[in-house]
Amino acid sequence: MDRSVDDLVSKPIAPTENRKRTNRLNESIEPLLVAFNRKRLFDAIFEAELARKPAERGDVMLVAGCLFRAAGFLTLVLYAMNRRYWINPLAGRDPRTSFRGIP
Repeated sequence: MDRSVDDLVSKPIAPTENRKRTNRLNESIEPLLVAFNRKRLFDAIFEAELARKPAERGDVMLVAGCLFRAAGFLTLVLYAMNRRYWINPLAGRDPRTSFRGIP
């Protein structure tokens, strides 16, 4: 970039330049988003499968922990698919109301 810090602070960026930057950023993020979702889905499946043997033994605490972690991974995937950040839901309005994809 050939713009100085003073230029960035004093002059607003043109809306078309912002749109171009946003489009480039979205294009570069897409492969990372796919990789993130694949990893988290793998983690959720792994945790659910990990709970099988403790469930057969009747170890309720370990099964609950595995399923809790699996649900957490699936929550992260759901938010990532809808391009939202996982934040404290008590902090403001519920971001799930704006989700495009809801299971």
